[in-house]
Amino acid sequence: MAKSKTARKGKKTAPATLKRVGDKDHKVDLSHYSKVKSASGNASLDNGDDVAKKLRGAELDDVYKAASKLLKEPVTALKSKYKHLNPGMQRMNLGNRMRGAQA
Repeated sequence: MAKSKTARKGKKTAPATLKRVGDKDHKVDLSHYSKVKSASGNASLDNGDDVAKKLRGAELDDVYKAASKLLKEPVTALKSKYKHLNPGMQRMNLGNRMRGAQA
């Protein structure tokens, strides 16, 4: 299937509230997320809860240290569990584990 001229030029054809997955558009509500800067300085979004606020702008090693302290697991054990993931997925998994420990 050929791309349209608009798609080839990189212009957005769908409103910002739609996310295209495969051949379907899905409505995405990002109104409850906070716009923040990541540790690398890139724009990012987080849900604004206590864990997200604590981890904003933190380097990955600092996230591991915070998770280790809260989860009472050694950093080396956590790193061996998540080392196969990219840095963003590591942060996400550690943050979710921290949220689970607080509940």
